[in-house]
Amino acid sequence: MGLSLKDLQHITKCNNTVVEKILAKIKSIDDPAKKEVFVQQAMHLIGAWSCHYSSDVLERYFLGIASQYSSPKPLPDFVKDTVLHVMTETYKTGGHTRVVERWVKADGVSRRQSLLLTSCESRDIPSVLQSVIESSGGSIYQLRDTASDLGKGLELRQIAAKYEYVVLHQHDHDVIPIIAFGNMEFKSPVFLFNHADFRFTVGFSVTDKVLTLSSWSAALANNYRGINKTCHIPLLNDSKIKTL
Repeated sequence: MGLSLKDLQHITKCNNTVVEKILAKIKSIDDPAKKEVFVQQAMHLIGAWSCHYSSDVLERYFLGIASQYSSPKPLPDFVKDTVLHVMTETYKTGGHTRVVERWVKADGVSRRQSLLLTSCESRDIPSVLQSVIESSGGSIYQLRDTASDLGKGLELRQIAAKYEYVVLHQHDHDVIPIIAFGNMEFKSPVFLFNHADFRFTVGFSVTDKVLTLSSWSAALANNYRGINKTCHIPLLNDSKIKTL
């Protein structure tokens, strides 16, 4: 027997209360090690039916880390007409993997498109995606297995500085982009494709524009995330698929 609406509302209210208490702890604690423990707890629980779509407390925490650590060597100048798409991992079928593939295919004629994966779990990148990246003259990067989130963030910052534009398609709990782009030394504009508009997501504070596919998604970003820097983009259709 499934849960009733009343049951779900009760679970959500309880989860919200727990997460709010953890976020309050994060704000009140000065000890970095203890604060990190509560941050990890919050990141684990906040997406589980807690009515949180974003968190200023968590954004400020990761921005603090980003601002403390400059790149170990000077950032390179960007190359004009280049785009770096940042993903956590790719999938063989569907989802935002196909969005990136179609985006690269549509825009690869005028700009060189590259792809960076923050997770090494995605070893087998779909051949079609690889092909369109190569056809645009772009590169594919995977961050080091052994690096910490901070190490990966600094590595991403160094690579991304070579690109005129950065587009984020990362998973909602991936903190590597906010560590990479939360430092003032990074200058290129960053766009976040809001494919998980119905879930908690971290990283809105480092984006110049949040890209949405519908007016509903834009309204949710404004009303529940406090974001007014949205931009509506059209759905990227596959021209080979016939529509009814």
